[in-house]
Amino acid sequence: MQSAYAAIYPNEKFEYHFYDDTIRNWYDKEQQTERLMNTGMTIAILISNCMVLHA
Repeated sequence: MQSAYAAIYPNEKFEYHFYDDTIRNWYDKEQQTERLMNTGMTIAILISNCMVLHA
């Protein structure tokens, strides 16, 4: 496969990635975003509760 790629694209470096690794990376980033959003929402709820208690 590498030789066929080099014949078509002689100036490009041959790199490959397994599809399951790509999906895993997407999933890991999505989980990180979920944790960040949950933390932000929790802080927002705590602040709003404190504001209501002091009003």
